[in-house]
Amino acid sequence: MEYIVLSEISRKQDFIFRSNKLKENIGASIIIKYITEELSNKYVTQFHGDVIYEAGGKVLYRFKELDSVKNFVREFSKEVVIEFSGIELFIIHQAFDPKVDEISTIIDEAYKKLERKKSERKTTARQISFGLHKICHSTQMPATYIDGGKPISSEIHKKIEFSKKHESYFSNLLPKGYKYPLEFDDLKGAEKSFIAVVYIDGNQMGKKLKLFKELHRYTGEISLEQHNEMYLHKLAEFSQNIADAYEEAFKEMTNVLSRDQQLLQEKLKIDQAMLPIRPLIVAGDDITYVTNGEIGIETARIFLEKLSSKHLTISDTENIPLNASAGVAIVKSHYPFSKAYKLAEELSENGKRRILSDYKEKDFSILDWHIVYGELSGSLQQIRKQYYQLKDTEGTPFSLTMKPLYLNNKDSFRSYSNFKESLKNISKSDVARSKLKELREVFKEGPSRSKVFIEINQLNSLFNYLGNMQLTNGFTTDHVCLYFDAIEMMDLFIEIKEEK
Repeated sequence: MEYIVLSEISRKQDFIFRSNKLKENIGASIIIKYITEELSNKYVTQFHGDVIYEAGGKVLYRFKELDSVKNFVREFSKEVVIEFSGIELFIIHQAFDPKVDEISTIIDEAYKKLERKKSERKTTARQISFGLHKICHSTQMPATYIDGGKPISSEIHKKIEFSKKHESYFSNLLPKGYKYPLEFDDLKGAEKSFIAVVYIDGNQMGKKLKLFKELHRYTGEISLEQHNEMYLHKLAEFSQNIADAYEEAFKEMTNVLSRDQQLLQEKLKIDQAMLPIRPLIVAGDDITYVTNGEIGIETARIFLEKLSSKHLTISDTENIPLNASAGVAIVKSHYPFSKAYKLAEELSENGKRRILSDYKEKDFSILDWHIVYGELSGSLQQIRKQYYQLKDTEGTPFSLTMKPLYLNNKDSFRSYSNFKESLKNISKSDVARSKLKELREVFKEGPSRSKVFIEINQLNSLFNYLGNMQLTNGFTTDHVCLYFDAIEMMDLFIEIKEEK
């Protein structure tokens, strides 16, 4: 009998983003990477196991003996509990006979078992204080250390400690000669106070895994034991190929950014040795990074374009393109980071909903964003419905935004290329910025009111077309405004130029 072991760091986003200090976010991200890669490998090696794959905080292992499983779980989890306060680690094991059991079924059962264990959370209720402690402002837990005169918990102390190791983590994603920022103020530049939190998640990964299983199902041509060995090898390769593609897309994006020296030094006024971007989660198809607010949308666009140019090998005869959905939350540098991350996640999910609404079987890369000027009230869907999906005085519904925007879909007017075209048109026009901002408010009253304003100010030639598309006062025949997004973004958007 052999054993599959599955571990997961649960609620990793909460662990990383509960603090509003970039240094602590970085430390938390490094801790998760350290636990899932270095620490787990230490005990796997010690107890004679093998790592099958690691992705998104989950790690799948294989052991030959039950005693090895018990020793691994005991020693690994003990060190995590003692050393890393705030981490939620779940581990399960599943026995199997490689000569009798098909390994894909065993792995599926292990994932179900893990989900059941997470849903129980038997030990979540515990006493954390006797009321005699100072409180850590980041975690609201009892303080056990003093840092810069401020009381901090053991969790924050560990995060700060690990943040000092940041140069050795994610350094492979950085162009040579550059360094990462350690504070939010290093990201925002000299003139604007906005940062962008970018969340990117792979599209239809469940379908891709299902296809992988179908193409590697047991056919009886070889022994089941041989098939299981081959399947585990192919599964590890499949997982690694996904991780490699996303890391390569990130590296290609940072390389493009580093080559635009005029952008970095003249427009953003960023330290020439520092790249205004900081990866926080790079785990398979799950990417989160923070960057300067004016280039958040463009960095996401470049990442998606680089990713969409790659293909994932499912089998010897099957290669499929990789697409993803990106959400960009543009917020002030001191806005609660956990809220910004949640918004970026909602924006990414909104993009996936758009694809499913427009197409049942096709897949594309898609991008959505939102600017937060004050406090955010309600979910993204509520905000879009209240402020962007409106009705004019006659009760006719219209939409102020065409977002989310497709990156590689030429058949939809909801495209990033149309957004860039509309932005270019208003930038090259001689219409005063104050007049454009006035029009932005008029757009909110609907197509009829917009028509009056545009005709009075003789703006028909600008707003009655977009590329080859004929518009009516900035709106499509379906009453979607194709210029509102550009006017809304014109003061917070810098184009990143890519060398040909």
